[in-house]
Amino acid sequence: MKNPESHREVVLKAIQNGLSSTRHTDHPQEFFMDLIPAPSPQRIGSDEVLHNFQKMLELVGGECYITAGEQSLHAALQEVLQTFAGSAVLLSPDPEIQRLNIDNLILQTSLRIIHPTQQNMEEAALAPVGLTSASAGIADTGTVVLVHIGETGRLSALLPEVHVVLLKKATIYPDKLTFLQQMKLARIDLGATPMTWVTGPSSTADIEKVLVRGAHGPRRLIALLY
Repeated sequence: MKNPESHREVVLKAIQNGLSSTRHTDHPQEFFMDLIPAPSPQRIGSDEVLHNFQKMLELVGGECYITAGEQSLHAALQEVLQTFAGSAVLLSPDPEIQRLNIDNLILQTSLRIIHPTQQNMEEAALAPVGLTSASAGIADTGTVVLVHIGETGRLSALLPEVHVVLLKKATIYPDKLTFLQQMKLARIDLGATPMTWVTGPSSTADIEKVLVRGAHGPRRLIALLY
């Protein structure tokens, strides 16, 4: 009398049947390309993409305001910074911040500017708010992509309790795949580019499953779109 199959034999037979039914190809790269999802058909920077970015960022605890353009951006930023009047703003090297003449706006709001260096790290760590621009936004996760300049480039985004980020509408992508494809077309070496991907305020629930904000970075993330 034949012994019934053990559980191990049943599992092994199922694996063998699965492998034998898998489609084989002389071009494995083509096989795996079939598994990669297609980029979103949504247009980069479209109203649909902007509102999806806003919704997703707010879902992960961030704040997002869509302005009408650069002039409206200045007014919105001034309103945000007024709540920190009398304190300091951490400002790392950033060509877009310079182009927008944000330094003058900050000074008009009765705030000091601290440019972080290795020599003033203790003072920089006390600044309540940091201000940066972002190179891109990813709508389906509410993520901002920050590209840093120099050794202290990322400090304005990581040291203060509040991170205010300025983001061009035209650089908000519907999903990560679309963004990565655009970077590839632009021949940008992501592996050699210092960057940080930020999705909402810093948070953790490692201890007793209690959500804590600001454990490893800013407890507030405010994105202004222009």
